[in-house]
Amino acid sequence: LSHFHRDHMAGLEPGWSGGPVICSPITARLLAALEDVPEENLIAIEPGETLDVPVGGEALRITALEANHCPGALMFVLERGGRKIVYTGDFRLSDDLRARRELLAGAERLYVDSTYASPEYDFPTLKESVAMVLDAVRRNMDKEILVAIYTIGKTKLVQALSREFGRPVYVSKDKLKAYRAMGFGEHVTAERKDAGFVGYSRIYFDRYFRWKNGRNPSNCLVIYPSGMCTNVAPRAGFFYVPYSEHCDWAEYCEFVDMVAAPEVVQT
Repeated sequence: LSHFHRDHMAGLEPGWSGGPVICSPITARLLAALEDVPEENLIAIEPGETLDVPVGGEALRITALEANHCPGALMFVLERGGRKIVYTGDFRLSDDLRARRELLAGAERLYVDSTYASPEYDFPTLKESVAMVLDAVRRNMDKEILVAIYTIGKTKLVQALSREFGRPVYVSKDKLKAYRAMGFGEHVTAERKDAGFVGYSRIYFDRYFRWKNGRNPSNCLVIYPSGMCTNVAPRAGFFYVPYSEHCDWAEYCEFVDMVAAPEVVQT
């Protein structure tokens, strides 16, 4: 399992007992805490580690790499009998991955994240996107700050807000449980009075904004961090930032060329 996102977990039911799940330690903690997967069914592997798993009398060598996506996200290099396959899961190209070029190159098949594999997408680095959000918050400290986040994801942004302004982000109890399982519980709270920011889904904020402001959007600022915000029209009360934990077009092309697999399967 590359990471704890529902679109990658089809068939993995709560209380799973269908065999070992190989994943990162963070994903293992999330599976145990949120899906009640027994610990004996979890095999944790750290980024950079290699694990040999017997399959049909011959070892399958699994090397895990940091995918630079959500917390716990891994990329897998699978080797067996002189054959190699690379499975990226969701990822954002990084210098750490570039440094593993030799391991990644020579795969006969590449399963690659193609979420934004189109020329119109050109993202800032994650560091630059976070800096844009922090600057927007500094310029709007007199307003209620709302941040659109996932249960697992945009975590770098949540951590940055908490550290920079010394106040946690308000989240639902489900999100709080997930953040504690990931080891980032100090950056969020389920107590509104203790929070400096409000973190919920994008759909929630559209409804909240209409209810709270009516025709006067001056009381709050909604921050939308997403790769889909590359060419979004400005809207009063909203700050759209192209924050993406997936590759943009240039990074996607660079990675595909780097692996140089004769067969590429977009996922």
